[in-house]
Amino acid sequence: AGLGQDAYVGLMQATESLGPFAEVFEINEETQILRPWFGTAAGVFLSAVQEMLLQSDGENIYLLPAAPEEWSNLHFKLAAKGGAIVEAEIQENAIKKLDISFRPGVEPKKFKVFFRGRAL
Repeated sequence: AGLGQDAYVGLMQATESLGPFAEVFEINEETQILRPWFGTAAGVFLSAVQEMLLQSDGENIYLLPAAPEEWSNLHFKLAAKGGAIVEAEIQENAIKKLDISFRPGVEPKKFKVFFRGRAL
């Protein structure tokens, strides 16, 4: 939705209540003393970070569609829809490396690529 700064603030708020093993809790209320061990919240947290770095719809690849400007030096390798694997290196808010490969058995195709909302 283009709300990278809001997403970043939400993630930082979630990290304020990490458990003793840096786990994210599904039940995260001030009045709740028992902190059960859940994997769902950690998965949602990780998914949110990944969606800030890369989004795709099978025809378009969006690099850093919701990442805050402070994230100016990054390197990631993530799966995209359509069987693509995207590896990107960003330095000083500029693309230094972009490699789009495909899983075995997936026929390569062309994608439109966007970086922080602008077509490349």
